Amino acid sequence: LDLARLFSESQKWPQAVSYFQATLALEPKSPIDIIDRAAVLDELGSALARSGDLPAAIRVFRQAVTAEPRFAAGYLHLAMASLDQGDLSTASDAARTLLRLKPDSKAGQQLIERINAKMTQE
Repeated sequence: LDLARLFSESQKWPQAVSYFQATLALEPKSPIDIIDRAAVLDELGSALARSGDLPAAIRVFRQAVTAEPRFAAGYLHLAMASLDQGDLSTASDAARTLLRLKPDSKAGQQLIERINAKMTQE
């Protein structure tokens, strides 16, 4: 995991993705590992998004919020990637879930505004 994060910080996306995937291949041994798994999935999704693979990133962000349904950062990143991909329905659902979990989230509120603006353009 530390190597994955180092490669991510260095913007070496293929290596970061590879090490995040290797980390996720390990079996969780405790409830804390399961929560950490959602965070690692989120980091993998971010590395995939930054490498330009939005469809894969979206799949991984979905896995993160499935692993931990109260994982607000996962919903934020799912909404952002879905918006970038043009999937306004998924972006809206994820942003609204984020705001249910964190009603004061400025990022969530800004996403809803961006999504609504895009919806009115279409």
